[in-house]
Amino acid sequence: MPDVTLRFAQALDHVRSEPQIAQLWVAMKGFAEHLGYTHLAGVDAARLAGGAMDATFYTDAPAISAQIDRAYTYASAPFVQRALSSPETFLISDLRNDPKTRGPWMDVMADTVKHGDGLIVPVYDGDEPVAGFIFGGEKPDVTVFARAMLQVLSHAAFARYRTLKYTKRPFTPHALTVREIQCLRAAASGRNDAQVGADLGISSRTVRFHMDGAKGKLKANTRVQAIAKALQEKIIWV
Repeated sequence: MPDVTLRFAQALDHVRSEPQIAQLWVAMKGFAEHLGYTHLAGVDAARLAGGAMDATFYTDAPAISAQIDRAYTYASAPFVQRALSSPETFLISDLRNDPKTRGPWMDVMADTVKHGDGLIVPVYDGDEPVAGFIFGGEKPDVTVFARAMLQVLSHAAFARYRTLKYTKRPFTPHALTVREIQCLRAAASGRNDAQVGADLGISSRTVRFHMDGAKGKLKANTRVQAIAKALQEKIIWV
């Protein structure tokens, strides 16, 4: 394992320009395969929260990506909701075995995850979710050590990806947070503050706080203007 870790660190150091980003995912997948994970996908939290049809920034299973991109309800899947609310890693089997979270969301998972297991690694910048990685395998290593290693790897890889991909522009349009995007999209669907708060597990007051933040960043005087601008600039989709 030390040799694999060293090779990943070297690969990370060699990826220094945007055209080389593909090498980053190759190195990341190579590391994960030593832990029994043969499937990898990366998702942009802001685009996912906004309902984008292309929220995945990397996947080795195009068919799964297509399913994700077709499903506007993907953001309501329990593993997505959990990743957007906590930085802790968790296993798909944790949700699959929970009667409260059973449902058709498993259909978007790769076969290796359906028959084996998957590890979800949320990537946070402070308190803000920015991305998430899904690792899947038939017989993956799910020990605390393996999960910690993949968590460190995911944060390091995404930090490099983010630096190279967004060097000359903000990571999210107008530097909106994921919560602000979630609130904008929900409001655009006609939901009031209480309903949005219930969906996101926050208070109506907090919803108003995020909406005010979004209005300020979008230079909008009203919610309607903020929503219109977010739709026009494809920050949210409804």
